Amino acid sequence: AVKAGLPPMAGAVAIALAGQGMALSGDIVIQGANNLSAKSAGLPVQIVNNYVFILSLITGIIAITIAYYMMRKDIAIFQKEGIREMAASSEARPEMQIRAREHRGEAYAPFLMWLLIISMACVIFAMFRFGITGGDASALLGGTAILIMTVATILVEGVKGLDVIADHLTDGLVFAFRVMGQILPIAGFFFLGNPETVASILGEGAPGYLFDIGQMIANTIPPQGFLSAFGMLILGIITGLDGSGFSGLPMTGTLAGAMASGNQSIAAGLAALGQMGAIWSGGGTIIAWSSLVAVAGIVGVPVLDLVRKNFIPVIIGMIVSVIVAVIFLM
Repeated sequence: AVKAGLPPMAGAVAIALAGQGMALSGDIVIQGANNLSAKSAGLPVQIVNNYVFILSLITGIIAITIAYYMMRKDIAIFQKEGIREMAASSEARPEMQIRAREHRGEAYAPFLMWLLIISMACVIFAMFRFGITGGDASALLGGTAILIMTVATILVEGVKGLDVIADHLTDGLVFAFRVMGQILPIAGFFFLGNPETVASILGEGAPGYLFDIGQMIANTIPPQGFLSAFGMLILGIITGLDGSGFSGLPMTGTLAGAMASGNQSIAAGLAALGQMGAIWSGGGTIIAWSSLVAVAGIVGVPVLDLVRKNFIPVIIGMIVSVIVAVIFLM
């Protein structure tokens, strides 16, 4: 993309908005985030899927469009001057010349590309055909990825492949625990406040304190309208400040269920808005200490500058999604 004329910053913005924002907030394949919101709100996950898909699509399209409009001059300047400067810089650096000559495993690239495409297509088909969601879907996707990684590593590394596979697995597990480990205790405390889940933890008759708080809020804030919708969005953004995005979903889902007073349409809309706020912020678009660091590091741009580029498009996109949700979905 950079060689074709896209500035590195624009590429990082595109990855963050499409991958960290739309893909994670929609999550219609694995449905991990949607299951958290649905279970906390006491709703079928299919209803939440519909609302989340629509709102993530609206937020993403608007954010990407605005981001492109704001960066169009930078793209034009880079296409005229930046490509030549990067090429000259690469030619002047011996290590870049050495790396350019290293293309181990290039002969296997077509085979591995088609293997990946066919495997992912089969995984998606199996998920929809057999109704595989949540943890089972994650296990299926992860197992398929491990098999593809194993085949690719053995083809490229040869006899050293088994050692390299072990290194890859170690790196992956460390990254997974670092990113997801904090979610488990936080989600556990929030589930203690849900009367449907607290009974299985503390026994029958255990109070759902978070649900009670939601009832108090529901008595003062109308369950419909812009006040409740923007309040849920802001709450989701606040819960995403920890850099995770997923840890606050049990709370936003529980509050959505409590404020809706049994109305599934309103509960699903509020839960979806809370999920938009939590994942678009903490999932990695406007929080510098989230997984956005990985995007910035891979592309080679400062993470704080990337946050600044994302902030206005993401906020405008979420505001528009709130308006659409209140007028058409709730």
